[in-house]
Amino acid sequence: MNVVIKAQTTQLMHISKMFIAAILGIGASSQLVAQKGLPAKKIVTATVTTHYPQVQEFNPARLTQLKVPAGFKVSVAASGLGKPRMMWLAPDGSLYVTRRDQNDVLLLRDTDGDGKFDDLKPVINNFSGVHGIAVKGNYMYLCSNRDLKRYTMYADHSLGDTMVIFKDLPDGGQHGNRTMAFGPDGKLYLSVGSDCNDCGETNPEHATMLQINVDSMTRRIYARGLRNTIGFGWHPVTGQFWGFDNGSDMKGDNIPPEELNKIVDQGHYGWPLVYGKQVVDETREDPPSGTKAAFAKTTMGSIMEFPAHTAPIDMKFMS
Repeated sequence: MNVVIKAQTTQLMHISKMFIAAILGIGASSQLVAQKGLPAKKIVTATVTTHYPQVQEFNPARLTQLKVPAGFKVSVAASGLGKPRMMWLAPDGSLYVTRRDQNDVLLLRDTDGDGKFDDLKPVINNFSGVHGIAVKGNYMYLCSNRDLKRYTMYADHSLGDTMVIFKDLPDGGQHGNRTMAFGPDGKLYLSVGSDCNDCGETNPEHATMLQINVDSMTRRIYARGLRNTIGFGWHPVTGQFWGFDNGSDMKGDNIPPEELNKIVDQGHYGWPLVYGKQVVDETREDPPSGTKAAFAKTTMGSIMEFPAHTAPIDMKFMS
């Protein structure tokens, strides 16, 4: 089923919302202004098509629907995993898989060498919302939206000796799934999505890439203005840091694009006022000082754009 919605972003529309919030109470009004900000000066009309796809259970025949480059082949390595999310492949071919909804981490092993995982067991249980996974040395790092933990990896592939590094990661609101990876500098990089679809953030760690020193258990904002960069990685030769950012919804079927960004220390990538190659978002208000156009010139433009709303979830470099 498809639904087409036409929406106008006007001063009257936003003022009406603030008036309603004011009737409900000062607290509601303050929250609304903090989230959306002041009305944009320009009236913008957008046509938005919403798709409601039906769930289709997996079967081997559906593999033919996946298109891959020449030389690649897709086959089933494991099935019946529920809702697997992120993975880490060990040097010996064992695969660790996080399952956010089941609150656990699975270990998959191919014991007979046929290319299919035939041995499956949980190695972590009762870690609510576990999602991100990364490994450095003999330690595995796992995170949920708020917690980052370190586990010792033993020779039998089990995990233990838990250490809590953080319990206060920003919750991320609408984007609560954390992804993370170790960079060439040995630091852990962790993506924090925006609190909402399109808002003025009140938590400076929302819509950012955090850099974490796991030894000193400290963190800082490495880059900002990234609405939800789930997939990221480093070029194996140049060491450059790249990531895919997911753009906002409800602005139109074809805007804003999904972005491939080269992520640099202290770079600002524009969200929520700017997208793509420094394109000003006309539905948003000007920043507290200056204009959106002036702010856009200070941001990092995307390197490549991809169709809006495709929501890339990961990326990998291959040599």
